[in-house]
Amino acid sequence: MEQKPIISHALGFVLPRVRENGGLELLIQKYSKPNRRKGGLSSTWRHVMETGLRGARLRLTRERGAHGELFERGTPFKIRVLSKRPVAYMLGLDQDDPSGLHLKTLFAQCIISGQIRQEKIVDGDEILEPPVWVEWEEVMRRMEGNTPKLYTAGTAAVLSLVASQSESVGSRYYRLLRYSSLPDYESVEGRMVSEYIRTHW
Repeated sequence: MEQKPIISHALGFVLPRVRENGGLELLIQKYSKPNRRKGGLSSTWRHVMETGLRGARLRLTRERGAHGELFERGTPFKIRVLSKRPVAYMLGLDQDDPSGLHLKTLFAQCIISGQIRQEKIVDGDEILEPPVWVEWEEVMRRMEGNTPKLYTAGTAAVLSLVASQSESVGSRYYRLLRYSSLPDYESVEGRMVSEYIRTHW
């Protein structure tokens, strides 16, 4: 059976910073939308995620997400990708064209400079609270329940990545590293994702 190609993407930001005591913090935001069944608002904690325009390069989606949700609009910023491969990804059918696949990715990235967004964003019936820094274990607790698995997978995986680059993080979280692993890029799906990133960055 012929493998469907990846024809669209969304790119998310897993944003770590290391404290002097070796604590690992991530920048996350509270996302709320109406609960159709129970009424009121349903809220989850998520990483910033931007859906790419049709045919857009990943790096342009990255810039749009940073401008639109992460930093104060119109202010300068600088971010650096910590790994050329995402710490988590998910493939599914493209909603507009089911002959192809939609790729959701989470890249570990480091904020070099910039003013983090301070105002909430209201987009139709969706509400995005300002991003806040939260300690890694607390992020995992906040994401338990109805947060999409991609976000929890990216949160777990980034611990391995940062620990490989920071001895203090590795020492502090060594008992938890067994629960943290990066995706397998040697599988058929993993190689397809790697090739898409290489040719569409």
